Order: sequence, then structure tokens, then C-alpha cells
Amino acid sequence: MQLCMIAAAPLLGPDTGGTEVSLLLSGSIDKPHLKNLFCKFGPLVVEVSSFQVLSSSQAIQIVCVAPPRAGPQDVPIHISLDGNLFSISGAAFHYHAPLFISSITPYDVSVPLAGGVAITATLEEGGDYGNLFGPRFDRDLITIPAACFFGQVKVMAESFDPDSREIVCIAPAVRRAQWMELRVSLDSQVW
Repeated sequence: MQLCMIAAAPLLGPDTGGTEVSLLLSGSIDKPHLKNLFCKFGPLVVEVSSFQVLSSSQAIQIVCVAPPRAGPQDVPIHISLDGNLFSISGAAFHYHAPLFISSITPYDVSVPLAGGVAITATLEEGGDYGNLFGPRFDRDLITIPAACFFGQVKVMAESFDPDSREIVCIAPAVRRAQWMELRVSLDSQVW
């Protein structure tokens, strides 16, 4: 039984944990052993929450939920067949500081029912931690699947700039005029 991690996403999430990280593995493993896989985020071990064998490629997709950590930091993700011996190589997972919106532009905008207005949310610097990301975060090596939540409607961000901390999303269409809470996420899952 040998497995090799060939892809992982998303590779960032909040320090409160909860991000479902999908890992794509190649290699061979007996199906009963798939239920005994583990992921390790830094020193913290978690059981695989779900798995499937992809019929098109026979690759194995597993999902592990990132555990909570204190503050922005970068940790390796490793995999294990037994929870004791872990892979030597792995992917880097980036925990980010809590997200707080410091400004929204245009401010106090009335969006038409058809939506379509670009809304820019600027995030605070990183709260008590000073930085939004850990020291080894490299914006050129990671895709940030940022999203906005307008009420309960998730809209993938048009853009996110880690330097200016600006997320731009297009307001969705609605059936009737209403106030909507705006929340943001950098992993498109946890806000």
C-alpha cells in the first residue's frame, strides 16, 4: 500500500478550523483501509471525514477538516494509513487570522433587484495578530477561493488582493427589496 499526495485544496482557512480540505492521492490501497486514513495539520491529527475512488482516474480523494489553531500560521499537511506513521512530504496549509470587514464600498448602496453591482469589502489588518497570514504565505503559490455571502447566498469573489485585503464580489439578484448581511470567506466555506 503506497499513496502519494498529488493535489490539495483549499490550502488556507481560518484559525478557528472547519475548512474541508480535499486531498487527491495516487497509488494503491485496499478499500477497507480507506476508512483508517488520517491527516496531520502540523502536530494535530484528524481522521479522514470522507473518501472516494474517482472512477475516471482511480485516484483517491479524501477530505479532512482542518482543526483549530491559534493565530495565523503555516503548517504541513501529512497523510497516514494508521494514525502513527505519516508521509514525509505534504502540502502547506495556511491558517489566517479572523476576518473583520473594515469598510465596504460603495457604502450604503442600493443594489437593483437584478444585482450586478460590484461590492468591495476591505478586511482589517489581522486583528490581534498584526498580519492576516502567517510568515511563509506566498500569494503567488496559492489560489485563494474567496467568497462573499449576501445573506445565505454565496457568490465567489471576482478578485481578492492579499496586499490591499480587498475582496470584490458581484451582488446577486434578489426577488424583493431587502437588507442583506455581507460576510466574507477566504476558503469559500467558513465565514
